[in-house]
Amino acid sequence: MNPDDARGLTTRHASAACCGATPEGGLNQLCACGTLVATLCSDCCLPYELHLSPGHVRALPSPSPGSGPAA
Repeated sequence: MNPDDARGLTTRHASAACCGATPEGGLNQLCACGTLVATLCSDCCLPYELHLSPGHVRALPSPSPGSGPAA
């Protein structure tokens, strides 16, 4: 996925290259909960992409409009 589509991740343990992170070394994106959940590839000589870990990330349905918590 495009890294710009993910929010709230920070880079940890990334293999550095001249312009960004390489996927070498595996998971390098930390979720706000403290779990490594994805691998960022952002160096200039590689595709710019984010790979989510299927063992750590799952899709949830979006809440319906107006179905937020009761006040």
